[in-house]
Amino acid sequence: KLDAGDGAAAYSYSIARHGDWMAMGFESSRSNQGCVYLFMREGGQWKRNSKLTATSPATDDLFGKSVAMSSDTLVIGSPGEDDNGTNVGKIYIYTRSGTAWNLTVAHNGIFEEPQSGMGTSVAIEGNMIVAGAPGTSTSTGVAGGRVHVFEKGASWTRTKALSATGIAVGDMHGWSVAISGGVIVAGAPGDDSMAFNAGCVYVHQKVGSLWGETKLLASDNSIGNYFGECVGISGSTIAVGAANWDFSANATNTGAIYIFGPGGGGWVQQRRLHHSNPEVGDYFGGRFSLSGDKLVAAVYRGSVPVFVKDSGGTWIQSADLYPSLAMTAPPLSALVLGNEIVVTSFGLASMLRLDGGSWQPAEPVRLGNAGLGSRFGNSVAVEGNLAAIGMTTISVSGTTQGGVCILLERTGSTWKPKGSGQLVPGTSETSGRFGCAVDISNGSVAVGACHEEGRRGGAYVFDPAVGGGYIRTRLTNTSGAQHDAFGYSLSLHEGRLVVGSPGATVSGMGEAGIAMVFDRSAAGIWSFNNLLQAQAIGSFWSVVSDASESSHFGYSVAVLGNRIVIGAPLADATGPARQDVGKVYVYSYTANSNTWSPTIPLTPDPGDTGGWFGCSVSLNADYIVIGASGGSYDLWTYPIVGDRKGKVFIFGQGYIFWELRAEIQASPASVAPDNFGHSVAIDDRNRIIVGAPQSGASSGKAYLYHGSGSSWTQDQMIAPDAGTGVFRFGYSVAIDGDTLVCGAPDSTTLAAPQAGTAFIYRITDPAAIIPQLTISRSGVNAILSWPATAGWSLYRSPSLESGSWVPVTVTADGSYNYPMSGTTRMFFRLQRP
Repeated sequence: KLDAGDGAAAYSYSIARHGDWMAMGFESSRSNQGCVYLFMREGGQWKRNSKLTATSPATDDLFGKSVAMSSDTLVIGSPGEDDNGTNVGKIYIYTRSGTAWNLTVAHNGIFEEPQSGMGTSVAIEGNMIVAGAPGTSTSTGVAGGRVHVFEKGASWTRTKALSATGIAVGDMHGWSVAISGGVIVAGAPGDDSMAFNAGCVYVHQKVGSLWGETKLLASDNSIGNYFGECVGISGSTIAVGAANWDFSANATNTGAIYIFGPGGGGWVQQRRLHHSNPEVGDYFGGRFSLSGDKLVAAVYRGSVPVFVKDSGGTWIQSADLYPSLAMTAPPLSALVLGNEIVVTSFGLASMLRLDGGSWQPAEPVRLGNAGLGSRFGNSVAVEGNLAAIGMTTISVSGTTQGGVCILLERTGSTWKPKGSGQLVPGTSETSGRFGCAVDISNGSVAVGACHEEGRRGGAYVFDPAVGGGYIRTRLTNTSGAQHDAFGYSLSLHEGRLVVGSPGATVSGMGEAGIAMVFDRSAAGIWSFNNLLQAQAIGSFWSVVSDASESSHFGYSVAVLGNRIVIGAPLADATGPARQDVGKVYVYSYTANSNTWSPTIPLTPDPGDTGGWFGCSVSLNADYIVIGASGGSYDLWTYPIVGDRKGKVFIFGQGYIFWELRAEIQASPASVAPDNFGHSVAIDDRNRIIVGAPQSGASSGKAYLYHGSGSSWTQDQMIAPDAGTGVFRFGYSVAIDGDTLVCGAPDSTTLAAPQAGTAFIYRITDPAAIIPQLTISRSGVNAILSWPATAGWSLYRSPSLESGSWVPVTVTADGSYNYPMSGTTRMFFRLQRP
């Protein structure tokens, strides 16, 4: 199982590390109950070790909002816990024994009042823990804030509650905390000393048995800067963030970080840092990490600047790491420790190591690539050892971003990310649904983005580049309109791509739909070939339009060489009660005239009124497979036409037209609303995979078949384990060789709605694995040979599209000799009878 991430762990704002251990907090998990994941580096690879949660998890606990680690001790803040009053808060202290983390003690804020939020921030150094409670009401006002100090003797006990002189209403003292050398730094971003919410920082230091305090203010602090939102201390350097600081009147909320050092018997401001290219809404300084002479920040706009202090004590920006991280969403937090930096983004974390004066990618920390609402598995494709999985949405801090296509490559029996592991559109679209459709052919990957440009849509082809990587080409309908949904479906075969646009208007008929064909030249350039609309055969073999309002021609597409199949699942068929039953159109290409000729549209039996015939299509050289799910819950919302049990139809090539060979249904029989046939795929050895994503109370199932002609056998029913949070398994399916891929984009893994999962299966039936066919030459003969494998025979045909595949007679040694002459072409394939 390949899990796109725990879903609820959609983003991590808190991160802590010591040596080969790292903790990441996910406060939003399970309706803000929160959780913390622990990772251990072993053999040069970061692996997930365990997951920690509150002792009695409840909504809005925010467990993991803050984390801190020192040696074998881990501190976790849970500011929303209600043990001793609403949002009093709690901190958890864990101790490691070997590779296990055990809860030592949990301090539940019994000494605090409601809304204190103890654990909003935590820090640890040796035997001292600091926890901020910024919501504490002091004698001078509500939410003045307080900082608690815990020290370890025989056990961890609270030894001091630090307030500060002049604390007032809303100062939020303790919103952020840091500790180094026994010096505690606490941010109070709501302080109004210089201006409303300008902010300040308190430095608390113990002298003998007494704690002293020093108040730090920015030299240019102004209204709403929130100076103190984030703090850090390392040795004799204090860093303070003011994320809402304005670079200029036209560059607001760009943010700044102030550096303080010893001077005049106290602490003095030495420098103010800002991004080298400040832009509105950077919020630089809201999240940063300080270690020795290095500082790294996570900038919301999409930047990870690194600052280094030179030998003269001057801080300079030495790099921006974001371009090298291959992230598709803004960075959320950053941590620097020595010569290593960890940056978290939506559902993933990346590590870089300083090598030869530059930061180089190091071993990844794999959290997965999806989270809340990502719909990982919305579309899937597989070819040989390469798999593509569409993830149509990325949600960062509640903001929707464009999707990605995850690329996985199999080495041996292990599937791992290929290269960066992601294909991205390279646009600023935040709701383009990039990844709504994917396909693979000869190593090239096609990806649909049907909601780009106000649902006008787009499609992308990623062709392998010499030397590695991909060349990205974006294709559009230059005459398209909003809501055309160009790219909702697509199919790629060698140098030909067909793209469905089911929302397009044809001759004034809304959502009649079209499909567009693109070809790739020998030079690798993609260009428009033709536009297809619903057409049928009229009298005297004339070609007539068959387009109709809301038929959604292009909802599904498939291409193989010079043949294209297009589904229109809401087209009306002839006969009573045949509204929205659906049709499928088949086109053949004539190169000399550059035309695509239709045949008679395919429809279900006259008595079949199940509906949505053509919601999915797939083809090989001999068969067209058509799903009729009986109804849909997808791009458009319409009244349910059938019972939604679903059925699959198999057509074969007749003497002139395509003829119905078989109908298949699930066994045990489908029940409403299984949506059997919502997705289908057939490979070149006549194995069919069918998705029924609504089956089993919407957990979903998939069914595997093989056969030929009118005889098809169900080999296996595949379903996810019960209680795993998998929803709509089989929404997307793909099959090639010995590999099956099933997408479950609405899965709620660890309670994150629609995070999504994808499952990759290996077919272990020896007869299901294609033997390797090899060709050698002996004089004028081509010699074809293959390993002896039960159930496989050699067939030949003069054309890939022809239905005239005939078996050949092999020699005694199991090979076949074919005399080569002239320019005649002959195709060969191994096939199960």
